[in-house]
Amino acid sequence: MRKTVCIVHYNTPELTTAGIKSIRKKGGMDWKVVVFDNSNERPFIITEPLGDVTIIDNTKGQIIDFDAELAKFPNKCSYLPHFASARHMMSVQKLWELVPQGFILMESDVILSQPIDFMWDENYAAIGKIQHFEGTGRLETDRLLPMLCYMNVPKLVANGAKYFDPVRNFGLHSDDEKDPLNWYDTGASFLEDIKNTKPALVARVYWNLYDYFSHYGSGSWKKKDLEDQKYWIECHWQDWMLNDEEKAQLATIKETPMEVVVAKTPQECKEEQNPEPPTFDESQGTPVVTAKNDGKPKTRKPRNSKKQK
Repeated sequence: MRKTVCIVHYNTPELTTAGIKSIRKKGGMDWKVVVFDNSNERPFIITEPLGDVTIIDNTKGQIIDFDAELAKFPNKCSYLPHFASARHMMSVQKLWELVPQGFILMESDVILSQPIDFMWDENYAAIGKIQHFEGTGRLETDRLLPMLCYMNVPKLVANGAKYFDPVRNFGLHSDDEKDPLNWYDTGASFLEDIKNTKPALVARVYWNLYDYFSHYGSGSWKKKDLEDQKYWIECHWQDWMLNDEEKAQLATIKETPMEVVVAKTPQECKEEQNPEPPTFDESQGTPVVTAKNDGKPKTRKPRNSKKQK
């Protein structure tokens, strides 16, 4: 199956362009890239050859009317001006419908620093990195980081998982930080669905995934200084700047229609003869990839259950 990367874009065309170039630079020259554009000020426009890129235009709410969707939550937090997390999760959920064969989710302010071919593995429901909050004092639930994450949409849909859950969602219920329903940041309810559906759904975790990308962070809603964004992009030029040969190759690649695949039913998932993947239980060890072994997975030894001083 052809590899696809989906990016939810919001007013960061320079960052998104650099991110797409990094995909090409790191071996994804023929990968499909889908940009779901939610911009209200600075839409994503292709101004140079970037290969096979499809833009899904939601700049006027043609696909998701966020005002209407957020109006369904009259008790939502009063101190959140944008509800960026909820908007992002709604967009990813819609991408499950539009790209049902599955994809790697990449945030618009991410630049790859190494190839990520190893993240595409249809034996798993998802592949990524877990962010733990235990012991941090933060009232949040562990999540699968949305910066870079593989999603096997047919498996996920067939087993009832969701990316946007209107119940478990940060900021949609009240101003009370002690309300457990407010502890779910982007990717938290998604990870919880996978954990609760074992062994039908299993995620593969790469603890050192940060070695494979750079993340500007909050570029679409908080860190809006364009000069600062430009400086950050220039600092990572080696990861995205294309040479003449790569530019010429991209110029020959045209946009292709998106493939539509019907999601598998639960019965079809049961009939699959895939090898048994490792469990999600950290006590049994977690697959890990390191820069030293060129992307080949290793297994991390179980951590001591006692807290180390």
